[in-house]
Amino acid sequence: MIHTPEWGENSREMLDVITRALVCRVAIADSTGAPYVVPLCFGYSGQNFFFHGKSTGRKIDLLEKNPMVGFQIDADARVVSYPDITRWTMAYKSVIGTGKAVFIDDFEEKAAGLQYIVEHYAHTRYSIPRRSIEKTTVFRIEIKEITYKAA
Repeated sequence: MIHTPEWGENSREMLDVITRALVCRVAIADSTGAPYVVPLCFGYSGQNFFFHGKSTGRKIDLLEKNPMVGFQIDADARVVSYPDITRWTMAYKSVIGTGKAVFIDDFEEKAAGLQYIVEHYAHTRYSIPRRSIEKTTVFRIEIKEITYKAA
């Protein structure tokens, strides 16, 4: 079982959203300071988020230049409708935060990061082939700040 660091009174709610979410959106700054948002599959260790992908591309280039990121995860999003359209709203639960992206080169740490991702979606462990681990880029976000909101 994954344990959540002490994040205050909403720790359990945050873990619930993280556990049930299918996508983590990561905001990365480009060279002009404009945000570049990428929806990613993810895993969570109790302290860090883990992501994987190809070793090239805009996301990787930007993270190498500036590892500071924002992230957003949500669950239970739905429209709450009323007969009067001016009163419609959205209900949701979200986790938002900031952190630092760190590329993982160590084989064992990469394997563990990929295992967190697999477990998030498959809810079990799988044997990941060595070649897949070696050729996959893995990075983690070290969480600096995290908040929860439900509406």
